[in-house]
Order: sequence, then structure tokens, then C-alpha cells
Amino acid sequence: MATARAGLQFEWFNLLQVPLHGEVQLHSLFTMAALDALSCGVDSAVDDMVGGACEDEHLPRTRRAVEEGIAAGLHFGAQVSVFKDGVEVGDLAVGRRGPDGGPMTSDAILPWWSSVKPCLAVLAGLAVDRGHLRSLRDPVSRYVPEFAAGGKAAITIEDVLTHAAGLVCAGAAESHRGEPWDVVVAATCGARRRAGFDDERRSPRVVGRAAPEWAPIGAKNGYQMGGAFHCVAEAVRRAWPGDRSYGELLRREVFEPLGARGCFCGVPFEMAGCGALPAAGGGAFAGTFELSGGSAVDDGSRSLRALLSEDPAGAGRGPARGLAALYRRLLLDARDGDVPGRLLEAATARRMGETVHASTFDVVQGLELDVGRAMYARPNFGGPHASPASFGHGGSRSSFGFGDPAVGLAVGVIFDGRPDADAHRDRCRSVMAALYEDLGLTTT
Repeated sequence: MATARAGLQFEWFNLLQVPLHGEVQLHSLFTMAALDALSCGVDSAVDDMVGGACEDEHLPRTRRAVEEGIAAGLHFGAQVSVFKDGVEVGDLAVGRRGPDGGPMTSDAILPWWSSVKPCLAVLAGLAVDRGHLRSLRDPVSRYVPEFAAGGKAAITIEDVLTHAAGLVCAGAAESHRGEPWDVVVAATCGARRRAGFDDERRSPRVVGRAAPEWAPIGAKNGYQMGGAFHCVAEAVRRAWPGDRSYGELLRREVFEPLGARGCFCGVPFEMAGCGALPAAGGGAFAGTFELSGGSAVDDGSRSLRALLSEDPAGAGRGPARGLAALYRRLLLDARDGDVPGRLLEAATARRMGETVHASTFDVVQGLELDVGRAMYARPNFGGPHASPASFGHGGSRSSFGFGDPAVGLAVGVIFDGRPDADAHRDRCRSVMAALYEDLGLTTT
């Protein structure tokens, strides 16, 4: 299949610098995008897919914490979406969209960055529930045979999801981000699993330590930016009936059942091509800005290339409500018995938030972490009031999704500014502390 899609299709998208996956009719897509651009049809298309704003004044401390971050220059605007026991209790939009944008709205489509990683775990779990995958402990090579090359035959789906595959140095980990899907999959499949860890790819906190050994697989953790996640997504895609791209599969099988309107991992070409036009005034698509250097720098998160990317490790986008809805669903589905709107079997949902590798040192992040399946237990962004049962995942100093089953709390937060890591951690903890206090969930 990959060979059949090579040639003209690859050269066309390489020329455009936009990665797409799957069989496409180039002439039809180009014509559709051009007609939509001329008619500004994308605005109505986006409006049909995003939820309406739900401004809420029941979270005064939370709002104040976000506003303090704006005053400190950490972001220009933010979204905070909150569910308690399955019921939406807050959907804040504070500030504005970027340095020159209009007011932030709760339906603005913002980058999730790595906060999208848990979506792959959920889709893989759903594939197991439906019998498309046998188990998350299956080798990736069972479904993607070419992945076995270079000493990778024994790496399981779960090894990848828990960052224990030892592929942090694989050639496709970061250098191929934004390349066409088949190129990333082929590069990762061809990469050799290394025995050590390159200094230039290590966290500053790790430099100077002895390079860790990766054997046996699963014994060490090192955060993966991509590549191996593409191969797990490819395994799910191949196992699922029909020939759909990963982005379409995720949208149809996870986002739509969640009611997560306006959420994507790969924006449809006709929407992205039109939404990126300056004449559209940004439409519903908003971006994030690099602020760690002291000034706002557009990080390219709204480029056509970024919008179209289906990178399962970092290309998600949508309102914060979509992130919160994902964790709401996980908390509800973890209950036994008849659960309205159930997506995952109860046992599968519970496994999503479980710790797989406890108190393990991540050689990339330089931190000791409790690692789950594309999530972390007791994440540091959860703040001082989060329970030991809490879990979630963050994204590139700008977003996070979070669930706390002890109090039935599901949260999605997106800031449009990306300050340094310490400042981001502190603002997350401040917002979450305020949120628990607003909802009366503190124990002290």
C-alpha cells in the first residue's frame, strides 16, 4: 500500500510541505479547497463541528489564576473546561487569542501538542474491546511486520505507550515530525534499537550520568516524541476494518462518540486549506506562541503543514472541552454496569489510568515518574489537592488533560503561551489548586 502511494502523491505533498496519509484524489481535494476558499465555506464547516460557548462565573479563583498568568506574560488567553461526576460545571475562555487576536472563546480550536497521546491509547483499547487487536501486549510487528527490523520484533504496543520501547533515539523520533505518514512509519521501522542513549538527545538533568542500557525492553523509560507512536497508530489502523487514515479513524471512533466537536488529529484538507487563509481572520483555528525567550514567537502551530499533520504523538487540536470530555468518558466508563454512552469496557477504561511503571526514572525528561499507558499517574500539573489516583498528560508547555477518579473530576486546560517549563508547571498547579478550591474539593 505504501509503495502504491509513493511517486506523484509524495512529490505533490512534499512540494506543498503538508503531510497526508491514505488514498486521495489530488485534483478533487485541490478543487474542493479552492472552491471553499473562494466562498469562505470553511467558516460554516467549522461552526457545524464546534460546540457553543458556555461562559461560567462559578469558578472565580480559577479565572483569577488564569488572569494572573496573563498579567505575568505567560500566555495571552486560555480555555479551562471542567466536568464533575460527568456533568459540565465550567467552560472558561479568558483573555484573547494570541498577541493580535480577538477574544478567546471556548470553541476556539487550539493545539494540544502531546496532550493528544492518550487518544492513541484509548483508540488502541477500543480496538482490543472490539476484537481488532488481540491485546496491548501484542508485538507491534504482529500488525506491522516491517517494524521487526533492527532488533524491534519483541517491542509491544504497551512498551511504546509506556515509553519503554527504547526508541527515543530512533531516527524518526523528532527529525521526521511533519513528514508524510508513510515516510515516518518507514523510517521508524528501519531504525535500529540502540543499546545506549545519545548525549545530545538527553535531558539537561541527565547529562553527565552514565548512558543507560536499554536491554531488556521495558526495563527503562525514555519519553518518545513520535515515530514509534506512528507505528502503533499504523498497527491500529491496519487492524481496523476499512482503509481509513489514523486521523479519520480517531475522529469517527473516538471524538464523535465523545461529542468532542472541533477536535482533530489531522484537520481535513478542505477545512485546513481554507482556514489558513489570512482573509478568514483565523476562523476557529488559533495557535500557540513560544514565550520562553521573553518575547512572543509564532511557533507555526497554525501553519497548513501543522494543521494537516496526523502525528499521533503531537498533532491533536481542539477546544479544551474536547480534552475534558475524553477524561470524563474514561472516568464514567471505569464504572461497572450500564453506563450511558459507554465507549470502553470498564476494565479497559480502568487500565487507561493505571500505573504500569512505578517510580521510574525517565532518561529524557530527567524525572522520576509513575508511567501509565500514554498517561502519567499523579502528574505534577495536578496541583496540591489532586488525589493519588489522578492521572493525565500534558502537551508542550501549553496544555493538559486530567482525571481524578477520587472526586469525579475531569479537566482540560489550554494556554496559548509556551513559557519555560518551570513557569508552565507553576501556572498549571496554580490553576488546578484554584479549581479544586472553587469546587470545594480540598481536604484542608
